[in-house]
Amino acid sequence: MDFFELVERRESCRAFSKRSIPKDDLERIVEAARLAPSATNQQPWHFYVITDEALRDELSSALQKFNKNAQAFIVIVEDKKRFGVKTLEKLKRQTWTSYDIGIAASHISLAATELDIGSCILGWFKASKVKDVLGLDESDKIRLIISLGYKEEASVRPKTRKSMGEVSTWM
Repeated sequence: MDFFELVERRESCRAFSKRSIPKDDLERIVEAARLAPSATNQQPWHFYVITDEALRDELSSALQKFNKNAQAFIVIVEDKKRFGVKTLEKLKRQTWTSYDIGIAASHISLAATELDIGSCILGWFKASKVKDVLGLDESDKIRLIISLGYKEEASVRPKTRKSMGEVSTWM
């Protein structure tokens, strides 16, 4: 499948089957995220890949109900910044970490789609509960959680998007 077909097929899955995901496929998905570009190559992320059934069940209780049957979660935690990035961000009055993590999350979702695995990028979760489940420090910043699993239904919903004219200006 080409890139544009992949983009058309990627959607936020809200109904996962109970079919397990092969570890090799999860490794390929995380590798796609690892290779994502980042500002000054800082790679400001750490990926926690949750596949253990008991941990998945505990984690899903901190998320929206539709995640219950997800067969894996990737929790993206912001990695501590290096001095160079902090200095650059102060000089430019701009932070890049959220953008970088968003790009990595997009790589995860696109890689999953390529492997016929559904995904949903989650920004709404009970952070303190997730930290407890994973044994993270209170100071750790959980940026996103991505639920993964095979879709209950293989069909792709039609995309509802603004028109090209509404989202772009050509000069």
